Amino acid sequence: MLEELGVADRIAGVCESRYIDLSFVREGIERGTIADLGEASSPDLERMIALSPDALLVSPFENTGYGRVEKSGIPLLELADYMEAEPMGRVEWIRLLGLFFGRETEAEKLFRATESAYDSLRALAENVSERPTVISERKYGAVWYVAGGRSYMARLFRDAGADYLWADDPSAGSIPLSFEEVFEKGGAADYWLIKYNSAEPLTYDGLRRDYEPYRRFAAFENGRVYACHLGQSSYFEETPIHPDRLLRDLIGVFHPELLPGYELRYFKPVLWAVTAVVLLWAANLFLGSVRIPFAEVWAVLTGGEASQPSWGYIVLESRLPQAVVALLSGAALAVSGLMLQTVFSNPLAGPSVLGIDSGASLGVALVMLSL
Repeated sequence: MLEELGVADRIAGVCESRYIDLSFVREGIERGTIADLGEASSPDLERMIALSPDALLVSPFENTGYGRVEKSGIPLLELADYMEAEPMGRVEWIRLLGLFFGRETEAEKLFRATESAYDSLRALAENVSERPTVISERKYGAVWYVAGGRSYMARLFRDAGADYLWADDPSAGSIPLSFEEVFEKGGAADYWLIKYNSAEPLTYDGLRRDYEPYRRFAAFENGRVYACHLGQSSYFEETPIHPDRLLRDLIGVFHPELLPGYELRYFKPVLWAVTAVVLLWAANLFLGSVRIPFAEVWAVLTGGEASQPSWGYIVLESRLPQAVVALLSGAALAVSGLMLQTVFSNPLAGPSVLGIDSGASLGVALVMLSL
């Protein structure tokens, strides 16, 4: 919100910077113009006081205080926008920040522009002839938390022209359910949306490895699972002030015919592992430190010549051998793992368990000593 108001330069410090996916914050930390104050639960109080801030912007939590920070004498400005169930209710908090920073006019313009965009999209999906059913998230441990019927996401699903299966629940927060309860009600749902954050992209194979019964969901069987990678998108940074962008994405999932040519911003179709591998392998040929147009790479791969001789060398002599070696190495590791688990009849068998890693390290050390 501060960046939207044009007051990003007023930020002196942040907590838990690893979760902030904003380029100006990361650059500020690297330059030393923005201080990393550590964990929100136990910030570096001395460093915080040394910054002499005019105020601390904090997010309140029920039945919790701010510890020593409350005794520091620094004024606290509580921002509870995340507790708003109405999408535009969250956006409205920009008016408070506009008042605080003396940017009331800018804040009002931003609010009105977002409201207009949101209302236009909602009207677009309001009279759709078919409203697909949808479920969200997945289970963690023994509990599957689904959004309540009066929650932020439930409202967005409704405005995007979908029928959320827990829309009749009176809760505005999350509902803890068992897998059986979710499957009973949502097993036949048309769409399944998941937010996640991991090093690897989410695939159907990964979902099945995570929990085999996931494959019984109709959305899984029909290839209608969509996932938002929180580590590779600005979901949490953008959607509080731009719910219209999230609404547009959801309409693009449920009713793509209403937004021809639209490219999904947050939620992407989940792929099978083989498809993901092929796409990543191809991306290694087309992407690199040297920007080569797609048509030029394709021309080289199909036996033609690139407009610049160096591009042909880069594709055939640098990128292609690396891509092939990476593909074969990954396949070899997968096959070796399968062989170990098959021979020992143990699904946990691996190089570290059997001492192969240690033996390989010893072999490397002996070779290095002999050179």
